[in-house]
Amino acid sequence: MHRSWENTAIGTAWVMAGELRLETNSTRRADALRARVEVACGDLVRHRERGETDPRAWHRERRRRHRAWSRRRRGRSSVT
Repeated sequence: MHRSWENTAIGTAWVMAGELRLETNSTRRADALRARVEVACGDLVRHRERGETDPRAWHRERRRRHRAWSRRRRGRSSVT
């Protein structure tokens, strides 16, 4: 966190049927967020899997998905 900031986002939580996914941009933040969620939720959650993604690959995939989504919204379904 930057000294002049009052707060900062640690990560993102995705809540789906039977699943809670936490995403961060660093291993340190992932560890901190997981610990906070485990303390807050207790036995309601359990850790099942951990993965890491190359940031460049993640951004390429995000751009690809956004382009596909934009085409669908405009009525075109072809993927290039």
